Amino acid sequence: MTDPHLLDLAQALLRKNDAGPFTKPGPSQYPHQWNWDSALIALGLSHFDLPRALTEIRCHYQQIKTSKFSITHLAQNKLQRNDMIPSNP
Repeated sequence: MTDPHLLDLAQALLRKNDAGPFTKPGPSQYPHQWNWDSALIALGLSHFDLPRALTEIRCHYQQIKTSKFSITHLAQNKLQRNDMIPSNP
């Protein structure tokens, strides 16, 4: 049995973290796209908004495609701040 209230909360969270073409998995913890986060977010979105779920996957793919043979795990999306990336002292 599925709890409708829980589904509403999950949908609200995905909408709250929506950053346009992608969803931030944790806006205050790490604002970039990770391959597995995008996949699971798209899976959740597909239950109530399939076009948005497809946009999630397409956006991630476009951000991480480095060559026709390589797909990286992290997309440092240009729309987000980069202060979460450690710098060399």
